[in-house]
Amino acid sequence: MVTFVGLWGCQQKTDLQPVFDSVEKHFVGDHRENVYQVSYYHTKRNTLVVKGEVDNPALKAALLDSLVSAGFTVRDSLLVLPNKVSAPWALVTLSVVNFRAQPSFSSEMLSQALMGTPVKLLKQEDGWVYVQTPDNYLAWCNESSLALKSDAEMSLWRQSNRLLVNELFSFVVDKETGLNVTDMVAGCIVEKTGEGKGWQEIRLPDGRTGLISSEDVVPFDAWRAKISPTHEGLRNTSILMNGIPYLWGGSSPKGTDCSGFTKFIYFMNGVVLARDASLQVKYGQEIPADKGWQTFETGDLLFFGAQMSPAKVTHVGMYIGDSEYIHSSGRVHINSFDSTRTNFNSFLLNRLRGVRRIMGQVGTHGIIPLVDHPWY
Repeated sequence: MVTFVGLWGCQQKTDLQPVFDSVEKHFVGDHRENVYQVSYYHTKRNTLVVKGEVDNPALKAALLDSLVSAGFTVRDSLLVLPNKVSAPWALVTLSVVNFRAQPSFSSEMLSQALMGTPVKLLKQEDGWVYVQTPDNYLAWCNESSLALKSDAEMSLWRQSNRLLVNELFSFVVDKETGLNVTDMVAGCIVEKTGEGKGWQEIRLPDGRTGLISSEDVVPFDAWRAKISPTHEGLRNTSILMNGIPYLWGGSSPKGTDCSGFTKFIYFMNGVVLARDASLQVKYGQEIPADKGWQTFETGDLLFFGAQMSPAKVTHVGMYIGDSEYIHSSGRVHINSFDSTRTNFNSFLLNRLRGVRRIMGQVGTHGIIPLVDHPWY
């Protein structure tokens, strides 16, 4: 986003805007995934002051070079993130952590991340950290929910004997007292430090230790090396979440919004999707929505929205076969496109705006196989 702050002298605002627009078009994708907060003004001596934040050094260089080439005298006050962070990385330390639009507990919740999720630190402010998640999403997180890590520490974590929680809900208990250390949800990642009959001894990202049932975890690296989305796997994962309450910004078994739900389903089947419905709709193979549900396959993402041109996507669900789809609206539940079924939903049928097939597209832009994701 470019903001015009003020202008003096002979140059006009219209002289500048094409330069900013050209650089933004070339370097910047969605602003939920890329930092591009730029403002500018002229001094009384006709020097153009450019300030703000970006997350791409090449973008900054291109912008300043373009302005100089256009004849402007430029004063550079533009920061490139990360900037003055105490560590480049962090791991989420709680079973589910909330990410917010601003550095405040009263700010809107945008998303969530699960224990063991690696995040990049971009900036820090009064106990809050602006982070980027493995799906490139940008948000604020309270620093108390993160374990900050150096590059060397992250390398050791990636090489460690990690476990993935594959039960919707579990608990870690203290080895000596038997008291709960933390709750767990499916998708959490921890380090294995030992084992016994029926349990695994683990270390959490913040160093706490405890025991978890062997039935609730699988070896992470072996799991992600072999897991890939199948019709059966996607359907089974989604059905397990049936009845989980809707939560704006949620993306876990504790509560989930529509796109957090589809993202969670695919993560548990080895794929990292974009965060929001309006981002997910950009990726995968486009399937004609007007040909009828008979052309859909289990795992296809279904996008719903208002009747406008272009259509605005506001909701997403996943097709699970036999005219039915599962989605989070009020709670996770199943509806049908078949008007003879008791779970038929005419409102959503009339708002179907797009269908994207993820199966067969893993590894294409926006659909990242977990085994290939460098952060893990």
